[in-house]
Amino acid sequence: MSDMWDETDDDESPICGFCGVSALPPEHPGGPSSCENADCEAFGHPI
Repeated sequence: MSDMWDETDDDESPICGFCGVSALPPEHPGGPSSCENADCEAFGHPI
């Protein structure tokens, strides 16, 4: 019997080093993720 968690992706979103909020996925495959916290000084910048 297979565990559901074994079948999920292990790709976790990176965490912004400035605010600790998870980042948005890259717009293009292989590109950088960006901070999604509008109150962060790194908002929209690559992480």
